[in-house]
Amino acid sequence: MNIGGFEKCTLIDYPGKISCIVYTVGCNFRCKFCYNPDIISEENFKVSGRKLISENEIFDYIKKHLNMIDGVSITGGEPTMQFDLLQFCQKIKDLNKLVKLDTNGGSPIILKACIDAGVLDYIAMDIKGPLNLYDKITGYINTGHILESIKIINTSGIPHEYRLTLFPLLRKEDIIEAIKLVSGETIYLQNFEPSHAFDEAARSMTPISKDVVEQIIKETAGIADVRLRGF
Repeated sequence: MNIGGFEKCTLIDYPGKISCIVYTVGCNFRCKFCYNPDIISEENFKVSGRKLISENEIFDYIKKHLNMIDGVSITGGEPTMQFDLLQFCQKIKDLNKLVKLDTNGGSPIILKACIDAGVLDYIAMDIKGPLNLYDKITGYINTGHILESIKIINTSGIPHEYRLTLFPLLRKEDIIEAIKLVSGETIYLQNFEPSHAFDEAARSMTPISKDVVEQIIKETAGIADVRLRGF
């Protein structure tokens, strides 16, 4: 896999577990609020001056800390763009470690293949907004894939969560419509961080106020299990 970053230990990324984080290079979305612009493409990664990290380095670390690490979180970028994602996950499972996958839902075939192979223990999918705004926010137009990924995750039997970054272009009504996409599920509303946003115009935007966020939580109480993260 093309690995552009490796965090050796975190207590907060994998719920209830101690994990390390693998960041893959490349993404099929171009989210205006992306906080990892260095790894959305190989070109951006080269410009950043960073170096790829070998799989051997990752697995050498895991093997040396088997008693300390519960699992590995794979994020990006978008991990499902990696042709050998399933094999990488299997190598982690072979070490009796858990695998958490972060995904934007844009590659349901790869997602299902990993689920069917039994190599995933937790899935976190980002919801970018209501379907009618996906193109504007992410540059991605195949919203049918988003719906398919949601269905695959919801019926997988695997612990999972959804996440929604409160990008200021989203009105309260848009956020509520986005939450409806995962009705009955757990979704975390994440604070927007403008300073490192991919889109230059987004860096000058003001995050949605806490008052509006609290209104959204009240109005969606019967729709989904809506929680806050990063506030």
